[in-house]
Order: sequence, then C-alpha cells, then structure tokens
Amino acid sequence: MFFAKDLYHTIALHPSYFGPKMKEYLVKRLHEEVEGTCSGRYGYVVAIIKVLEVGKGVLQHTTGSAEFKIHYQAVVFKPFKNQVVDGVVTTVNKLIPDYMKFDPNSNPPAYISEGQV
Repeated sequence: MFFAKDLYHTIALHPSYFGPKMKEYLVKRLHEEVEGTCSGRYGYVVAIIKVLEVGKGVLQHTTGSAEFKIHYQAVVFKPFKNQVVDGVVTTVNKLIPDYMKFDPNSNPPAYISEGQV
C-alpha cells in the first residue's frame, strides 16, 4: 500500500555550507539521504512530496556543525503480509560460481563442483 506520511529527519551540516543558500542545500541533502531508503516502521520511501518545515539549527560544540530537524511529507510504500506486488524484472545477477555445474541426475538435483562428479 502507498501512503502519504509526515516524517522527520535530522541532518548535520558542516559550517562551510552556512550561508544564503543553506535551506536549498538542506532540502537537496534531504532528498539524497531519504528517497530510496527503507525502514521497518514506515516502509520504503518512494519520494518526498514537500518539505513542511526546516527547524532551527542546533550547534554541536565539538565540531561546529549544526543539526537541523526537517519535517517533510513523503510517499511511502509499505506492503502488508500476503500482499501480492506486481513488478518487472530488470536485471538478474548470477550468484552461482562458474566452477559449479547443475547435475539433474543427482538425488536431489543440485549444483555440484567438478571435483564431486
């Protein structure tokens, strides 16, 4: 199921990025860090709909960086148990090593190495 969900994310920003375009940079970093991630609680974050609020930064005394808490709305996909999901296979990765061969005559049929024949 797809849902529109209000979420929060905290971004630590190095002092070299403080300036007039800081908010635009924070929104860009939010998209990079959040879109495409998956959490067990909310599901897969498909896309950010809009940024609702960029909080005031809190300075970290040890590094000089500032932490900004960002409130945003995102489309999340959270499948339920036994839910059927349609998809398209785009790539298939070969996981069996080249030295392993399929032996349909073994009991049960299995992949075996050449030394086991």
